[in-house]
Amino acid sequence: MFKGMPKIFWVGMAVMYGWCFFFIIIEMHVPGFPLKKFMGVPACYIYNWIFALWLVNIFVSYIFYKFEEKREEKQEILHEIETKLSEENVPQAIQEGFKKVIANM
Repeated sequence: MFKGMPKIFWVGMAVMYGWCFFFIIIEMHVPGFPLKKFMGVPACYIYNWIFALWLVNIFVSYIFYKFEEKREEKQEILHEIETKLSEENVPQAIQEGFKKVIANM
């Protein structure tokens, strides 16, 4: 199901679920933590509403966008190199070498 997902997907999921599990653990082990007052409201409203619903999601969506743009740019460069190498009758071994170099970029 997740075969072929970009690595940045897993980073984004780690950030989002890491945030969730971090606060689950804190809420389980610190007595009264979620309902302690911060600026007049329970702390859980602040860190879940402002940070979890807004800032974490904006950060994850930004890195998804930015890294997808880089991946598309890399794919475009790879496609250009492949077409030029095939047009110039370059030996297959050299074509494969170029593909490996670009794949590691």
